[in-house]
Amino acid sequence: MNNEHHRYIWSVATGKLHRIWEGHYRDVSSVQVSSDGAMLVSASEDSTIQLWSLADVLDRGVAAAVLHGIKPIRVWKGHALPVTGLHISSLSTAAGLRVFSCSMDQTLKVWDAHDSRASLTFACPDILHALAVDPEERFVFLGGGNGDVFQVRGVAALDSNCVAACTAVCWLVDQPIS
Repeated sequence: MNNEHHRYIWSVATGKLHRIWEGHYRDVSSVQVSSDGAMLVSASEDSTIQLWSLADVLDRGVAAAVLHGIKPIRVWKGHALPVTGLHISSLSTAAGLRVFSCSMDQTLKVWDAHDSRASLTFACPDILHALAVDPEERFVFLGGGNGDVFQVRGVAALDSNCVAACTAVCWLVDQPIS
């Protein structure tokens, strides 16, 4: 069995293998679980983000050692280079689950679970390695490749209707945020 594309869930406490399933074809760079525990989102060096039902991934009806043939609910393919950071929104939106991703392609993208395309894209002047979002989703902070931190303001107030009007809104945080 070629283990290259397999994903594993292990118990840290017991060392027991809980699940094996096929996923991304390159290394996984980030994993997040939704606040309600229903969804798992994974990002990869293959430039994709995959949305999984955690109930399907942890299906107790399938033996742990058996390759589990589940499929992701959604595969987002909008980044041109490896995805390096993820955040799952804890705020309710009309679109349901909302996911933020950043990539070495210098973009922050916002994805809605019902759509296969990014609802928003922000361009930054550097490759991105990490992201963090404040609890009200007023700000997204992005860690750049040269050590800079970029900030995107007002993301929670934006919706997919403004895609054409959105431009690069990243800048260096060089003073305290008020």
